[in-house]
Amino acid sequence: MSVETKFRKIQRLLRHDSDLAWQVFIETYDRMILAWLEQAGVQSADALDIRQEVLTTVHSEIETFVDSGDETCFPRWLRRVTANRMRRLWASRDRRHDCALVADLSSIADQLEDHRSELSSRWDRQYETELVQQYLDALGDRFSKRNLDAFRRVVLCEEPQAVVAEDLGMTLGGLRVAQHRILRALRRNADATHCAAG
Repeated sequence: MSVETKFRKIQRLLRHDSDLAWQVFIETYDRMILAWLEQAGVQSADALDIRQEVLTTVHSEIETFVDSGDETCFPRWLRRVTANRMRRLWASRDRRHDCALVADLSSIADQLEDHRSELSSRWDRQYETELVQQYLDALGDRFSKRNLDAFRRVVLCEEPQAVVAEDLGMTLGGLRVAQHRILRALRRNADATHCAAG
């Protein structure tokens, strides 16, 4: 399943200046960007400032974003925007008083732009997990909470199937059937979104 399909749909709507599309975008990425920054060790107040700058930049520059069709294209662009906003904050600081912070932001920004770094890999995994979670939330009216919880724990959290089945009072076979059906529904939803965004 492509993690890019939801963004492609939002991107198309944003280019038509849709307030609703921007709201969906904020709901999708606002929390994710803040979590990325905090996990990277950026101080809370700075993370809030950078996050706001990133969202403002995305809103103003979405027209210039070129979607190559590669599903890593948007997260790579978002990392680059985030790294640039970190550097902007770094440049605006009085280095005599913020030496430790300057080094941290500069180092984090460099890691974000390096697609081979552990930080970039971690952010990409979180990006994928977050978007899959949103796809799962959209399936809440089609599958039971227990089945969706089982899927999240086995697929997203990588817990052993037997442990999850026992915890949730499911048979191993029942868990596997639910997992297969949810995965099939996710693929169908992703394909439909891709076609609508095309």
